[in-house]
Amino acid sequence: MSSSQRNLATCLLVGGGILAILGQITQVAQPVFERSPAPAILLFIGLALFLIGIISARQESVSAWIERALGRPSRWLDLETWRIAALMISLLLSILTHYAAGDAEKMTSPISSGLAWLFAIGFCMLSLWKTGDFNWRSHWKTFGFALGFTLLALPFRIIATNTIPIILNGDEASAGIYAMEFIRGEANNFFNAGWYAFQGCIFGYPPPPFPYLGTPPQHSAYRPRSQEH
Repeated sequence: MSSSQRNLATCLLVGGGILAILGQITQVAQPVFERSPAPAILLFIGLALFLIGIISARQESVSAWIERALGRPSRWLDLETWRIAALMISLLLSILTHYAAGDAEKMTSPISSGLAWLFAIGFCMLSLWKTGDFNWRSHWKTFGFALGFTLLALPFRIIATNTIPIILNGDEASAGIYAMEFIRGEANNFFNAGWYAFQGCIFGYPPPPFPYLGTPPQHSAYRPRSQEH
C-alpha cells in the first residue's frame, strides 16, 4: 500500500469517526419535537466513511478503487486523493456545525458545534496546505502593513467603550449591548445571526475587556433590535 493510500485510509477513519461522534451528540442534544434529520444523516455518513476507511486499510483493491473514483477532482484541483477526501469531510463538518449551533441565541450543542467548526477548519487546512508553497519571510511586509493598521485602529475601538466617541455611532453601542448578553449567559451562539444580522462570533470577542475598558452605554436609542418591543 502506497503512502497516499495509507493517508486516504487514515483520513476516512479519523474524519468519519469524528463526524459520526459529533453527529450523535448533535442528534441527542436537539429538542425531541424539533429534531432535524440532517445530524442523523451526517452520523450515518460518518459511520460509512469510517467503515470504508477500515476496509480500505485492509484491502488495497478498495483503496485503489477510491483513488480512481477521486482521480478526476484530484487532477482538476491538483491535489492528492486523500486531500480531496479531507476537503469533503471538512464540508460535511461545516454543515454539522450549523445544525449543532442552531438558530437561537443559545447553541443547541456548544461542544458539538465548536468541535465540528474547529475540525472543519483543520481538515480544510490539511487538504490545501502544502509545505514549501508559501514563504512567510518573503511576505513579511504585507503582514506587517496589515498588523500596523490593525494596531492603529484598535485604540479607537477599545478605549472608553462606556461612551460613544464622535468617530463612532450607535451601531457600536448596540453591538456592545448585544455582546453583554454573552457575559450574562443569555447568548452563546457564535454561528447564528446576531444583532442586525451580523455573525454571532463578532459579539463574542468584545466582552472580556468590558470590565477594564468600560461597558457600552445603556441608552434606549442604542438598544439592539432584538431588545426592541
